[in-house]
Amino acid sequence: MTPLLEINRLSKKLGNLTALRRVSLAVAPHEVVGVADRGEVGKMALFRILGGVLAPDKGEVTVNGRRLQWPFHAQQLGINMLYPEPALVDGLDVT
Repeated sequence: MTPLLEINRLSKKLGNLTALRRVSLAVAPHEVVGVADRGEVGKMALFRILGGVLAPDKGEVTVNGRRLQWPFHAQQLGINMLYPEPALVDGLDVT
């Protein structure tokens, strides 16, 4: 079965910190996957890359066989990111 999500040798450095090093993963349709990390940096980098917010330094991500292009292509595939804290612009309200 073709993976719904495929991550191939994804790497990302944030300053001097290596957040991701050659991460690979394949997720089949209807499969549930958990992601664990010693801290938060690797998970957040991975999810920000999958959400199209952050571009990887190396590697590729495909969704339904289509390679993601950063920064906005992920949204065209129906991938969006829900942040744990509201990100509002100063001076604007929700009304």
